[in-house]
Amino acid sequence: MKRQNDSLTYHEWLTFFLFSFFSSKKTLWENENFSESEIERFKKYGYQKKLKQAQQTKLFGLIFWALMILLFYFIATYKE
Repeated sequence: MKRQNDSLTYHEWLTFFLFSFFSSKKTLWENENFSESEIERFKKYGYQKKLKQAQQTKLFGLIFWALMILLFYFIATYKE
């Protein structure tokens, strides 16, 4: 029961934030998305607190990457 109420660890949080939509090649034809597989694991084992935090962190990560792309776009296209 204690594990079901645990928060995300720093490593888990950082992984969901930075790698929110990146996937790695599991095999030649199959991709493995760490974020999605972990979220499925949290659902399967009833880790509701971790599930909620992971979904929020993933959203924050997506917003972060979108803002970074916009920032780099504006820097690259800025003309004096």
